[in-house]
Amino acid sequence: MTGTGTKLDPYVIMTAADLNQTETLGGSGVYFALGADIDLGSAPSGADFQPVVLNCAGFDGNGYALRNILAGIPGGSVSVFYVPEGITELSVTDLSLENAVIRGRSVALFRSAEECVLDLDHCQFLFMMSVHSNVTGGDEDGFFASQTLTVNMDLCTVAARINWNQQRMCMKWGTISHCQFRLEVESSRMTSTVGSAWALFRYATVADTCFFIKLDDLRGPTVSKTMRIAYSETTFANCYFVIWSDTDIRVYIGGTMTSPSFYDAQAVGSAVIDKSYTSDSYRLLGLTTAQCKDAAYLRSFGFVCGGGES
Repeated sequence: MTGTGTKLDPYVIMTAADLNQTETLGGSGVYFALGADIDLGSAPSGADFQPVVLNCAGFDGNGYALRNILAGIPGGSVSVFYVPEGITELSVTDLSLENAVIRGRSVALFRSAEECVLDLDHCQFLFMMSVHSNVTGGDEDGFFASQTLTVNMDLCTVAARINWNQQRMCMKWGTISHCQFRLEVESSRMTSTVGSAWALFRYATVADTCFFIKLDDLRGPTVSKTMRIAYSETTFANCYFVIWSDTDIRVYIGGTMTSPSFYDAQAVGSAVIDKSYTSDSYRLLGLTTAQCKDAAYLRSFGFVCGGGES
């Protein structure tokens, strides 16, 4: 591995073997960078996968990707990335995660040993996730990040196919700006109540971000079902939602709208969008598909958008 581990001359990771040295070579003042795409091609069971230890102050993906991760521990805790003790601030930039499959009782993309501020910039995360347990007390980790992490995301994409028994948090603390979330969610135990502790976002500030969420209820039409995007602690500004389901699921977007946001009211399928848990709900508009694509119309009610006129 070349480099000296400083910010101007980071350790350059070229192979999976190099990646395994981040724990021993790292520290709170150490920097790493990828110098190539890395295929982690785990064994079929995935039980031997060890998380990528982000023992550093900065990890620069340089536009390269970590690919083909299979991590599965039935009844255990699983994560792709792990932030060890002693790392309280960490920056990850220009990193792609591709074809990651994660299965377990407690599953998170990022997990940390103690409280840490994680800054993600220009990153892309493509993964599949299965969580084999029921929510019990509201203290479960988020599927994107554990509760010990404050995550600040800018210009990132999260594309995930998720199978869970009950709804899980995505992340509890942080800020999200100029991002995309594309989620396909299958659930085998949706219920009529989803507490605030399990909303996708809790204490988050979200701006200039779009959400595309497809819901599939595997239980069938036996009970009323809900999904909660956010609760009152979350604020949204200038956000766009496309939420679809072919079954009767009531989706609470929630949160406080500090500036106009909107959702496509014609693309919901059998889902019902509910704003009763949304403060300033008059700023959350249900539009036709054509209106969602009309930049001039969006600007007319204060939504900030780029691109040309339709």
